[in-house]
Parts: sequence; structure tokens; C-alpha cells
Amino acid sequence: MVLPTGMGKTVIAKDFCERAANRNIRSVFTPDRKEMLEQTSNTFTKHNISHQIIDADTKVIYKSMCYLGMVETFFRRASAGWFKDINIGLIICDEAHVGNFKKALDLFDCYKIGLTATPVSSSVPLKEIYKDIVLGPSVSWGIENGFLVPSKDIGQREILDLKKQNGEFASRS
Repeated sequence: MVLPTGMGKTVIAKDFCERAANRNIRSVFTPDRKEMLEQTSNTFTKHNISHQIIDADTKVIYKSMCYLGMVETFFRRASAGWFKDINIGLIICDEAHVGNFKKALDLFDCYKIGLTATPVSSSVPLKEIYKDIVLGPSVSWGIENGFLVPSKDIGQREILDLKKQNGEFASRS
């Protein structure tokens, strides 16, 4: 599923996981960054979706209806057999264009949904993982309908005026 940034991929994932749980199907949602893991957990909690976070501190897997874990952590735990007695029926990958999801998806025979704002992969063509692509509304539709704020284009001149610190753009500038 392709949706622009800010158009609700996390909320859609929450809905997929909730619908799966209502059908007694266990699901896994794999964001690719710690901040997204926390945001997703907050979204699930806000909507009363029971879930277990799988992270570096996780020592035991409980029989939850939904698991949230960054893809690399989930892959390591799954490869080590942590989910062998848990029937995972759905895996949802956020930032599905990132090639590191394929190895985790290959471990399970289940439904697979990929969410992305960037439907081009530099490492693994998405058609090798997913059967269909669903295009959501465009950025312009999101702006026109109040889901997104208008963009502000920054030209080369403005970028050159930004200060750097340790080789990175300084947040303050």
C-alpha cells in the first residue's frame, strides 16, 4: 500500500491488526525505526489494541494477538525460534521498500502487507514480495482535504545557509 508520509499508514496498520485479532489471527507490525515503534505502540494503546513490544529488552514472548518489533529484532527472535509455537497469520511491514524486510517475511507462510511512501526498492523489487499494489490518495489530495499541510520548498541558497555541526546540519539552524 502506497500512501504519502503523514497520511495514516500507522493507523491503517492498527486497523489491520485489530481486524486480524477479531478473527483470531495473530499479527506482527514491523516499523524500521525506534521512534516509529514507540509511535505505533502509542497509537495501539490509544485505541485499546493489546500488543507486545519485541525489542532488545524482551526476554519472553507472550501469546499476544499483536506484536510490534523493529524488523531486525523481530527477524533475530523469529530465526531463534521464539515464534515457533505462535501461529503468525499476518505481517505488516512499514517502509516496505527497504530490502531488509524480505528475510523476515520469508520465515512465515502468512498474509503479508507492505506500507510505504516510496514504492521503489533499491535492493529487492517489491513485486518479488507482494502480489498487488494499492495506491492511496496523492500528496495534493491530502493537502486539499486537510490531511497534510502545504509543503515549503527550500532552494539551494537556503540549504547553503544552514549551519553544520560534526558534519550534520545543526538542528537549531
